[in-house]
Amino acid sequence: YYNCSAPGVLACGVPATCCVDPLENGTVWNSQCGVGAQLLDEFTAQSVIFLGGCLGGISRWIKQHESLIGTVAVIVVGVQILAVFVTTRLMESIRWHKAHA
Repeated sequence: YYNCSAPGVLACGVPATCCVDPLENGTVWNSQCGVGAQLLDEFTAQSVIFLGGCLGGISRWIKQHESLIGTVAVIVVGVQILAVFVTTRLMESIRWHKAHA
């Protein structure tokens, strides 16, 4: 992620979001946890950083929560349909009052 020939402490590193455990002792965010990760061999690196991309994790999360996602989607669509219905009724009421005024 960070070029190894770049100057600075982050050279050959990865962002803290790639770290398996970015919290030091479970309390303090360690933004330097990925420093030098590109120099590690694959076996050692996998205990420090995530080697795969985000797509697999997101796909797993969606599969695990698909019923909740579906429920929320149905509720949102229901609220939208109700809002359109109420708006239509309000518009008809306004037109009726204008016509009879």
